[in-house]
Amino acid sequence: MTGKDPQQSLDDQIFLSAAKSTLNRSVDQIDDHTQARLAAIRRRAVEAASNKQVVTTSPAFSRWILPVGGLATAFAAVLVTVTLWTQEPVQNTAPVAVLEDLNILTGNDEIEFYQELEFYEWLAVNEQNVS
Repeated sequence: MTGKDPQQSLDDQIFLSAAKSTLNRSVDQIDDHTQARLAAIRRRAVEAASNKQVVTTSPAFSRWILPVGGLATAFAAVLVTVTLWTQEPVQNTAPVAVLEDLNILTGNDEIEFYQELEFYEWLAVNEQNVS
């Protein structure tokens, strides 16, 4: 069972037949000059496709290029893996300090607030201890 709605399938068939008849009518209305140009273009395309020569590689070339290419790819993958594995992790502490300074520079607080910052930190610790 396809699970398609029979009404939808019927609607699709009606749409396709209407589209096909519309396209056929539009083809019948094309003038003779345009039809001749389209026929010439089609003829040239068919001739070009039939005259096209298929380029093939020699069997000796494809016998050694595929294994060599595969080995080169495997070597590159191993090299990248080893390089990434042996790198030491980078400590990124600088961005945190920059963000703290950025908050100070862009804040609307008065400079006196930052001059007495130790007092406010002490006050916050003592309020937690009291609670």
